Amino acid sequence: MIGSRTGKTWLITISLLIIVGGLIGGYFIFGDLMMENYATFDSPDGKYKIVVRRKKEFLGSAPGQAGDSPGEVRLINKNGDVIEKTEVEMVQLVESVEWTDNSVYIKLVADWTLPD
Repeated sequence: MIGSRTGKTWLITISLLIIVGGLIGGYFIFGDLMMENYATFDSPDGKYKIVVRRKKEFLGSAPGQAGDSPGEVRLINKNGDVIEKTEVEMVQLVESVEWTDNSVYIKLVADWTLPD
């Protein structure tokens, strides 16, 4: 009797670990599906762009509150490759982007050097 109870507990524990592992893995694999574009800023030369993506809310947000959502900021080249990215607590923090010949600056968010 004791052996079967231990076996059931072990089976339940292993099953829960598999489920949790699958959920975590799915989040990382399908994380982009849980994001949507919020804003885009093109570089003057057209070689790069900044894409601000916000996390979708399953229950939605109140009108005017989309900018309060967390998200990420991506630096993307013209081929669509992600060069840099960083998380941001509120996507509305990205109000403007300053481009130079060799860098991009986003106040309070990022200061990246552009590849040659």
